[in-house]
Amino acid sequence: MAFFVPTITSGNSDNEFGPGIYTTSSLSHALRYVGRQGALMVFQNPDFQNLNLCEPSEDDWRVIVGFWCRLPLSDAAERVPEQWKNTDIMKGPISRRGNRTEPARVSGQDVQVVGVSYAGCAALAASLKMIIWME
Repeated sequence: MAFFVPTITSGNSDNEFGPGIYTTSSLSHALRYVGRQGALMVFQNPDFQNLNLCEPSEDDWRVIVGFWCRLPLSDAAERVPEQWKNTDIMKGPISRRGNRTEPARVSGQDVQVVGVSYAGCAALAASLKMIIWME
């Protein structure tokens, strides 16, 4: 089972891969993200077989996260990997805040899988098992 948190706006500083449906197998992270009066969607075994999946390298991950989180990278827009522009599903670590000796965001231990295209979101919709409303 995986826990999926819908994200609508691209302006949220936690939308590390841009607008899309954000998922993680970490229930604790999903609950922190959803907050109060949100909705937690639970999906089972989404089929990404015929979709373009992007699992960026550590360096590409930093560039993509920097681009969407507006971190001070001088040429982030030019350095975004080409495969990212045509992907349906993004998969990579959820960032954590860096400490004084690290960058602003560094890769954490939890993984996120994000539907970033209509096809990616349709694959998630096909495997929806339940929606849990928070109060």
